[in-house]
Amino acid sequence: MLLLGNEKPDIGEAKSIDAKQKIILPGFIDIHVNGGGGHLSVEGTPEAIECISKAHSKFGTTPMVISTISVPGGGLFILQV
Repeated sequence: MLLLGNEKPDIGEAKSIDAKQKIILPGFIDIHVNGGGGHLSVEGTPEAIECISKAHSKFGTTPMVISTISVPGGGLFILQV
């Protein structure tokens, strides 16, 4: 968001959205995410985390805390990205 009011700034190639009669909210924070977009956090791959992030961002989540879930047989591990 560049400004509020009636002035029209030079936004270059940025996308302009008419928000009259709309509600503007900041991104939502999700503090417990196990997965999304068909992937689970326990997959442990950067590709899975990227897919989870993209899936949640479609619904307004910006920051999130990726959590793990119970996996039988000690299948949990640490993913460093």
